[in-house]
Amino acid sequence: MSTQLTLRISDDLLAQAQEQAGDSRAEVLRRWVEMGARAEESVRNIQDQVDALRRVVEEQQALIERQAERQAQEAQDAKARDDALARRVEELMKGLKAQDQHAQILKREVSGLWRGLGAQLLSRRKRDNEAAQAEAQELRELAGLK
Repeated sequence: MSTQLTLRISDDLLAQAQEQAGDSRAEVLRRWVEMGARAEESVRNIQDQVDALRRVVEEQQALIERQAERQAQEAQDAKARDDALARRVEELMKGLKAQDQHAQILKREVSGLWRGLGAQLLSRRKRDNEAAQAEAQELRELAGLK
């Protein structure tokens, strides 16, 4: 950006400066032109600093925006992971409940089987005992031992 200062000097102001300095009109104008050039250089330096600061601010804003976007994405990803984990836990709990129900059914069936097996064994023992007693009775009768 080019900065240019325009200096308008009234004849009265120039005459007053000439009287105070005791210099020629040309000398006063030369000093004023030098001061104007220095002022112009100062303005350019200030403008360069302002431009540099503007770039820094823009870079910082862009960085902040990227960080905010990244944090928002991370939060969204974390929520998605949490939701997926919650669904998985719910599925596992349903599966566990179903397995528990199945285990209860199997337990009742096994209990019934054991009762049935116990009854069969008892019945078999009773028959075996009766058969053994009948055989013993037969043998005693055969032996004449009534």
